[in-house]
Amino acid sequence: VPDTAYVTARDELLRAEEQLLLRVTAAERDVTVTRLPAAPIARALLDEWDTTPLPERREILKTLITRVAVVRPPDRGTVTVTITPR
Repeated sequence: VPDTAYVTARDELLRAEEQLLLRVTAAERDVTVTRLPAAPIARALLDEWDTTPLPERREILKTLITRVAVVRPPDRGTVTVTITPR
């Protein structure tokens, strides 16, 4: 394959990357994030847990939690759950 094919493909990818970065920058500028204190939201969710529909609980939890990691050791020991808040 000639070197020009690689150069052309690289140049196209670099242009596409530049366009995507511009779009991301514009999107980040347009987004206004309002963060409410997590404790009152969590308390309200717990208070209404039994009466809150599952899809609504999921959406509320998504605003409070970034990641849940569940790790089980190979020896079937104690499972570790790590919750990363937003």
